[in-house]
Amino acid sequence: MKRNFLKNTVIGITIALMSTNLISCSALFPVEEAALKPPLVKQSSIKYSTTKVERGDVEISSDGSARSEGTLSVKLSFTDISGRVCFINNTPGSVIKAGDIVAELDNAFIKKSLEQANINLKKAEINYEELKKNGAVAPNIDIDIAQTKLDQQRIALKELEQQIGSSTNEQDKCNLQLARLSYDKAKAEYERLVKLSGQQDSKLRLAQLDVEQQKLEVSKFENELKNTILKSPVNGTIKDSKSFSIGDSVSAGEMVCLIEDSSTIKIVARVNPSDMPDLKDGNEVILKYKDKEYPARAKELKENFNDADKPNFIFVPNDKIPDLQPSESITFRLIKAKHTNVLRLSKNAVVIPLGDNSGTATVSVLEDNVVVEKQVVLDLIGATFVEIKAGLNEGDRVVIR
Repeated sequence: MKRNFLKNTVIGITIALMSTNLISCSALFPVEEAALKPPLVKQSSIKYSTTKVERGDVEISSDGSARSEGTLSVKLSFTDISGRVCFINNTPGSVIKAGDIVAELDNAFIKKSLEQANINLKKAEINYEELKKNGAVAPNIDIDIAQTKLDQQRIALKELEQQIGSSTNEQDKCNLQLARLSYDKAKAEYERLVKLSGQQDSKLRLAQLDVEQQKLEVSKFENELKNTILKSPVNGTIKDSKSFSIGDSVSAGEMVCLIEDSSTIKIVARVNPSDMPDLKDGNEVILKYKDKEYPARAKELKENFNDADKPNFIFVPNDKIPDLQPSESITFRLIKAKHTNVLRLSKNAVVIPLGDNSGTATVSVLEDNVVVEKQVVLDLIGATFVEIKAGLNEGDRVVIR
């Protein structure tokens, strides 16, 4: 008992000494500062990209491609002349207007000949006008006066002959002789004027014929010059052409290019029935050209159904499409179903489980900057919008996924 007491006393003293040493050693370490509380960080508000539930149209549609074609093609060639090319504008695909020059042959000699012919014509016209101006033709009034004088002398001579009769009076004979001389003189003057009129008429006629001849020369060279310039007779697009360079020879009748007439355009498409089985004859489609839409009616070409190289549909627009040229690409949209003025939401804000045909979907609605998951009921599901039947109200903001 006494032994145990001593043992416990030793242990107690040892522990006390160790504690004293530890306390004294602690003074050798730096005093630990009081721990700081973590700073309060104000959480920044999260910004979401949202879209709004609104009223509008929702449609289910299929898209396809079409092209424009000219129903009339015009082959251009130099029909009456051959020569060497001095200008060419026949690049396939180029839009061209009626009257635009497609090609031109070397015509320098014809131009010079035409210039000379115009000079000759001007000379002939001046000569003709001068003859008329200078009185080359005896005025009709002069001939009429001469005719009147001749008639007067004839009557006077006849009356004098009747009066004198067979008189042998010398004075009577002398008067009769003077009357006859006056008559002969009037007759000679009349005949002279008539003859002169005929001569001058001939000169004027020759001058007139010269003018007509020079006009024909001018017309001939104008036609020759016209034949060396090949112009488009229609508005359209160059569909095909033969390659020519400056200086190349072109034969009469050789095709230069083929132009599709844009005044009579049809819009055609080759539609695979397996890709768009709902497209039928008479369906309404929406054509899109240069970011504008045009309603049209589909017309099926059943005769081309089995020929993959030919179009099997023509689309007839309700109204003319402005500025449409042949060989242009056009998209069309076949509307399968359409609901108007319904609640709709952008499709990229809706989560539709893969393979789920229940008509429900999940959306994330932003309410007081808090995102709330909601279930909605859908109707039409289009390419851009979905129709909301229940679960959302107009004006709700939904987070875009």
